[in-house]
Amino acid sequence: MTPDDFRKEAAARGFEAPIEKSWEAGRVNAMHTHDGALYLLGLAGEMTVVYDDGSPPVVLGPGATVEVPGGVVHEERAGPDGVRFLAAVRG
Repeated sequence: MTPDDFRKEAAARGFEAPIEKSWEAGRVNAMHTHDGALYLLGLAGEMTVVYDDGSPPVVLGPGATVEVPGGVVHEERAGPDGVRFLAAVRG
């Protein structure tokens, strides 16, 4: 998915305007939740989203998306080359 397509889809699905973020290699955002849904688009590098409930991890690379529902305990891990991504929230 392109960034423009992501922005259009996010808006159509009621998400706030996406924010571009960059994380250094190996950064970990330890287990946490969000009140509302989180929607991500990979732009460069890689991020792995790990769920506390044992669901399979999701690898986010360039052009890939992942949605984490509100209230779901998860962790985000930047890959060995870091990650650049768009993040949108809803709720």
